[in-house]
Amino acid sequence: MKVCAFQPQYPYEPGKMDKLVEWLESSLDSCDDSFDLIVLPEACNGMSNFDALNDFQTSIKMYGERLSRKAQKTAERCKALVAINLYVGEEGVYRNTTQVYDKYGNLAGEYLKQHLPESEVKEKKIDDSYAHEYQSPYTIDVDGVRYGFLTCYDCYYTEYIQHISKQKPDVLIVCSLQRGERMDMLETQMKNAAFNCNAYVVRSSVSMGGEDCKYGGSSMIVSPNGEVIAAMGQKTGLLCSEIDPKVKHSRPDTFGHPDILND
Repeated sequence: MKVCAFQPQYPYEPGKMDKLVEWLESSLDSCDDSFDLIVLPEACNGMSNFDALNDFQTSIKMYGERLSRKAQKTAERCKALVAINLYVGEEGVYRNTTQVYDKYGNLAGEYLKQHLPESEVKEKKIDDSYAHEYQSPYTIDVDGVRYGFLTCYDCYYTEYIQHISKQKPDVLIVCSLQRGERMDMLETQMKNAAFNCNAYVVRSSVSMGGEDCKYGGSSMIVSPNGEVIAAMGQKTGLLCSEIDPKVKHSRPDTFGHPDILND
């Protein structure tokens, strides 16, 4: 299957949200029916660094439904799975949600971010009440492929990733907005997730600047053995690769013994 991760430029000022949304829409328009999975970054309708809560919520309402419809139409047109992360909800009660549309344009699943940083809850007033009690990691099965999910801050919680591994996913969809983490650490996180879940990782995030920038960026595709098979660094654009989601990594069963599946 052909997978694709978007990496736009981060909109440092709220006034650049229009340009970001136009870029996302144009990039979706550039996709065709050769794609099987398309992944967009986190917080597509409220990504910038807003000074006021009201401005942030205005952005959510202004772009949310518009981008959701665009993702749906793209999935239907391309006969692909499209994953887009948005702040979704009613007035004053929004949740960090990864929406997944299938090749018919149907909503195949919605993943709610499980680990929200304090700033997202206290400053942006994003609802995390659903995450106060344990729930089994969320997966969806589409056309014989099982998809698991991680969103941004989730990636720091290795014990959660180990719980995901029990669901035996084939592909992990990672929508992210990790702007302040070192690029080498982001790569380590994705290798860890891929290896522990014995699954491919498709990570979409945002470029924070030029190639001299050492933080953020790092949209990538990682194989189950932890190999980074494609990476964006700080470039902007679409990162694409062919993968076989049913290929699994086998590891040595101690020295001198046959390999066994890494699960």
